[in-house]
Amino acid sequence: MAISKKNKSPQQFSEERLDVLLGTALREFLKLGFRACSIDHISRLSRVSKVTIYRHFANKEALFEAVAIQVTDELAHSVAEIDLDPHQPEVSLRNLAHRLHELFAEPRYTEIVRLIIAETPHMPGISRRLRERMLAEIQGRLTAFFTLLVERGEMEHPVPEHASATFGVLVGGGFRGLFGARGSPAEELMRLEADVAMFLRGCGLQKPAPPGEGKES
Repeated sequence: MAISKKNKSPQQFSEERLDVLLGTALREFLKLGFRACSIDHISRLSRVSKVTIYRHFANKEALFEAVAIQVTDELAHSVAEIDLDPHQPEVSLRNLAHRLHELFAEPRYTEIVRLIIAETPHMPGISRRLRERMLAEIQGRLTAFFTLLVERGEMEHPVPEHASATFGVLVGGGFRGLFGARGSPAEELMRLEADVAMFLRGCGLQKPAPPGEGKES
């Protein structure tokens, strides 16, 4: 049986309306762009009054930041589900690479990054905070993992933070998505495998094949 508005607590109803607002704002920002999408438009489609919107967000920029944070946190939550096992770094990183590859292929992630880049000159503070949040939420755990491997002598890299950034760029397709230059799924998967293998070899993380393996008998 559906719960009526009368039976909902004010907090429950407010949270549900906020979810509707953020979902609508994300869809319309991606569809129209930040500049062309107005609070009036979002209010009308979400059926959340402007009074309610401005009660939660000071302006359109603040609403956009909240939407971008929501997308970033969803990505971070999905990435956190991948176990980074220091005893199996190669397997862990391949699993993480495939998860990130799937996430970065989602249009809304690419589009939200495009919007952040496009609006950086107009709202540098928000863009900086979003970038720092993405780095902290998505690359922070990977940097800690690389730091541990370097300290144990199992990984060769002078700066773990740079290694995590490089890994993210590689599995994200080298910015091809931002320029609409992605190949077919099969082509992108082949590139992913090649890029991950290159990273693992370059950092000394890929175990060499046993002697004689791969040779014809």
